[in-house]
Amino acid sequence: MKKLIHKVQRGFTLIELLIVVAVMAVLLLLTLPAFLDIGRGSKMESAVSQLHATINLARQWAITHREMVHIVFPDDWAQIYSGLNTNEYRKALRAYAVYTPSKGYITEWRYLPSGVYFVDTYNSLNLGIRGNNSGINTNVNLAVNVFNQNNLTNLPFPTATSSRPPINALTIGPDGKIRRAGILTREIYLSEAIALDGTAGRVVNLIWKDNPVLRGIAVNPYTGMARAIDFSQLGAAN
Repeated sequence: MKKLIHKVQRGFTLIELLIVVAVMAVLLLLTLPAFLDIGRGSKMESAVSQLHATINLARQWAITHREMVHIVFPDDWAQIYSGLNTNEYRKALRAYAVYTPSKGYITEWRYLPSGVYFVDTYNSLNLGIRGNNSGINTNVNLAVNVFNQNNLTNLPFPTATSSRPPINALTIGPDGKIRRAGILTREIYLSEAIALDGTAGRVVNLIWKDNPVLRGIAVNPYTGMARAIDFSQLGAAN
């Protein structure tokens, strides 16, 4: 009779399994920051792309319909939200829409991705990027200091039938050129922050992330053409 030979299959020991798990954990910790950076960058690039497309849409409408077009950027100044539902606060430094005198708002309010905000001149002073050397030029920043009334436009907010508070807006004329820009290019800045409840007349308080992704869009006043800018590398030596 042939003897049956049983092959003994040796499995992993508990120690070996623990070593494998430990190695996988180390690899995960090493690669996680890279994956997070990819996610951060993709959100920002998506925001810039959508805003760029909106500016082009507004310019095309202005030329085609021969009228002034305003891209409205509500900031965090409490006065523009007076009498409105507090739900409108979420638009502060996050939303934008295109307004025309003939048709009212021709787009819905569009929001930046979660964690991404427009940087106004007030908040740019507190933007913690390499010792505040962020590359933001407050002289051409579209989102001006709310107390500088000369740079604001009275437009209905948040609907075409609402009251008309002074609000930030990029205004494009029938010739496709930017209005009230002088010889200065207008720039729109976006960065990463955590939103807290507002204080001191502001509906939102932004805490900027350390070394955040910072992007911008520059609009030529003579042509109305927009181009994207990466400010993240500015001041890298500081």
